[in-house]
Amino acid sequence: MVILDGEVSLRHFDEAVIQSAQAQRLMKKVRVFVPPDLQSLESKRNRYGEVAVYLSNGTVLRHRATQIRGQPPLFLTEREVDKKFYDCVVPALGEAKAQTLLQSLRDIEGFPRVRDIFSRLWERP
Repeated sequence: MVILDGEVSLRHFDEAVIQSAQAQRLMKKVRVFVPPDLQSLESKRNRYGEVAVYLSNGTVLRHRATQIRGQPPLFLTEREVDKKFYDCVVPALGEAKAQTLLQSLRDIEGFPRVRDIFSRLWERP
């Protein structure tokens, strides 16, 4: 989906997106496998992702990522965390309630009970 949209988010896991002609054409060109050195439980500490792109002229572009975005030392910015939150929550609660929930979570220490956070979602303005 990164090739099509520049990102991967929860909305890309929708059946209509997966079944789209563009996505289906790309999927025919993708092969996924787990290298032997990552197949054991002990390999978890050495995990990585590798992409190889084979061009029609025979050139192979290859990159190995050994650090995972969002984990130390590649923390997400606050803006990236907000975007991920909204991508997940807006479809279920809508924009206004998602904003209320995020603000409440940021102010969590000001709520005596967890129930109070969720009660704010259904307050009338």
